[in-house]
Amino acid sequence: MASEIVGGQPEGESSPLWFAKDGAELLYFKVNRRPVKGNPDLFAPEEDKLAHIERVLSYYASAVSGRNPKREWRLGNLHFDHEHGYFTGLLGWYRTGEAVRPEWDGSTGQWVDHIVEQEEGAVSPVAFTLDMSTLGILKHPTFTTEKNVLDAVLSEIFNKGEIGTDFPRVVWGVEPLGDEDDFYGWLGSVDQLTYLSMTFKRPNPDGEAEFDFLFERLDELRAEVINERIVARDREEGLDKTALRKDRTTRGFISAAMSAFGTVMARGFKDGIRVRYDQRDEVLRERLTDVGTDMDTATEAVLDAVARKGAERRQTKKLKQTDQPKRKRRKK
Repeated sequence: MASEIVGGQPEGESSPLWFAKDGAELLYFKVNRRPVKGNPDLFAPEEDKLAHIERVLSYYASAVSGRNPKREWRLGNLHFDHEHGYFTGLLGWYRTGEAVRPEWDGSTGQWVDHIVEQEEGAVSPVAFTLDMSTLGILKHPTFTTEKNVLDAVLSEIFNKGEIGTDFPRVVWGVEPLGDEDDFYGWLGSVDQLTYLSMTFKRPNPDGEAEFDFLFERLDELRAEVINERIVARDREEGLDKTALRKDRTTRGFISAAMSAFGTVMARGFKDGIRVRYDQRDEVLRERLTDVGTDMDTATEAVLDAVARKGAERRQTKKLKQTDQPKRKRRKK
């Protein structure tokens, strides 16, 4: 049987873990709770969100990604600190399959192919803080950030745990945070912007004041999701990027998406080559270089970074609210 991979390193080998030498990227997500079937009248989540999370994760549900062979994901090694408002754990995947391995047959003097069972997997530290519901995942080299793999498997794990409770009350969404500066940097780099798609979803009850007009629009329309597409009338000319930057609704959609209340996708041309932007793939990230040489110290480094990021996002939110005109807060 092939060696089992633990944290990306075969068992029994003494060399450092995958993050020890050069560190790794930390990916940031937000944990959202939404009404069941999109009906706000049925939305009665537990006030203690961390206790709610602990309860749904206690089911240790699994999620599956990929095809032939599929990866099975689990979130374990959980530690909850209710006094300080956080939890840590290890997110990992494993799979079994078959591989062809040549073996020497001394009786015939030939190499003979044999089918052997092969197991592999990987684990990586995860940390969550209640401050802005921020969750961080240290990106293992085998973790795919494209096609919503990480947010999809974590959302599935959360929701399976919620379904396992006596009375499921919310739909969980673990969704990628974005970077507005990164998006506007991309926007400034393209010669023509030909397509912009923006989605806004009903968020948790602690919605942010800067998105009030979008919340109100959802309520007025009795909608769960709003999707807006803007298509250039002339591909050679493209959309007016300056007007998009100034348009209040567009900026609201973009800002909400970067706060994990929706998504932004865009297409355009740069030097005649088609380019694209997908906020789900461009998840907010930073590189951690000093994460120690074992999983415990790496977990502490992830928790420290997530706590700092949550505080930064809260400060940014306060500054944005200060700049917002006074308006009547929506009913929750």
